[in-house]
Amino acid sequence: MPKTQPLLSSLPQRIQLLLLRLSYTLGIVLNSLYILGASSIFMEGELKCL
Repeated sequence: MPKTQPLLSSLPQRIQLLLLRLSYTLGIVLNSLYILGASSIFMEGELKCL
């Protein structure tokens, strides 16, 4: 019983770290996609103006 106790107590922390890392990478991916989309729209607008 004492052997499983530390494992259970350390589990939520690991999950929290994993979620934090996932959300961080997801945010970076979404941010880069947004920038790419905005720049492509801007380029299209510039081409139409020309």
